Amino acid sequence: THRAAILKLIKVASEAGVNLSMKANAPTTNIYNVLRKEDDFPRIERREFFQIVQELERERLIEQQEFRKPNRMTGQRVVLTEAGGVRVALGSGAAPTWAQREGDDE
Repeated sequence: THRAAILKLIKVASEAGVNLSMKANAPTTNIYNVLRKEDDFPRIERREFFQIVQELERERLIEQQEFRKPNRMTGQRVVLTEAGGVRVALGSGAAPTWAQREGDDE
């Protein structure tokens, strides 16, 4: 699925030390601009891509994490959550089940 492909690409980018930004005005780190260059990027338009990314964030499979830039300013980068990592390991981009969602609240 597109969701699974996007999760996998986020994992690969994070492991390579690439910071992915949700900011539209970040041309070199914007998540869409960076990931669409990859061979495994799904054939979808920007709007659909960001709808999927927003769903993944709502479902707590990805999150924005604060980090310190080389200039000592702070920034936000997109990373997988623990649940997102499990989805990548399973090869699934499916939304968490109700039982998994309830377990997150504990």
